[in-house]
Amino acid sequence: MKIDAALLERLQDLSRIRLSEQERKDFQAGAALILDEISRLSHLELEEVSGRSSPSRCVNVFREDTVEPSTDQDAILAQAPDREGRYIRVFKTVEQGDEA
Repeated sequence: MKIDAALLERLQDLSRIRLSEQERKDFQAGAALILDEISRLSHLELEEVSGRSSPSRCVNVFREDTVEPSTDQDAILAQAPDREGRYIRVFKTVEQGDEA
């Protein structure tokens, strides 16, 4: 697969970025190398390879999913430096833009 100008334009639109002419050339060259490697991988003979082989002998340890009591809401609210009713009040971190 080759990344031509039309595909690159589509990728720019989807990602909402604009590339300079040099960045376009660099991207196309880098993408070509990646796609070539992927193409090489698709030609490997893997019929005899186990689908779940791993050099690690780690085994997942599962535990029973049990319902446990949560921390008391009043205890948490008592530690809050500022609160409003049943909510913790925090500093405003996002400025609202103009609604034009």
